[in-house]
Amino acid sequence: MRSEVDTHIGKTGKLYDRYEVVDYYKVMNDLIEEKGSADKFLWMKDGIHPRGEASRRYMNEILQLMKVATVSHEDWGRRAQTRLHDHNDWDDSALFP
Repeated sequence: MRSEVDTHIGKTGKLYDRYEVVDYYKVMNDLIEEKGSADKFLWMKDGIHPRGEASRRYMNEILQLMKVATVSHEDWGRRAQTRLHDHNDWDDSALFP
């Protein structure tokens, strides 16, 4: 799939010179280079799927494209405040991804 997408990346670095692309391979490669592929905190118990840090970094790439604040390592997994629908009270039941 990546090779197919790469064939359509234009001179602007965008898909079809029009759409931004978040490169998950780059996110993972940067993380592996930083932590080392044997880091037990990088992978889930199955040894194949990445744990939360990869998800946080991927989500932050998307948030950067949207030009909104990213989520720090410390805040990842914490509850975010959300406004209740019925009144102006706040509820903290929503989670950051």
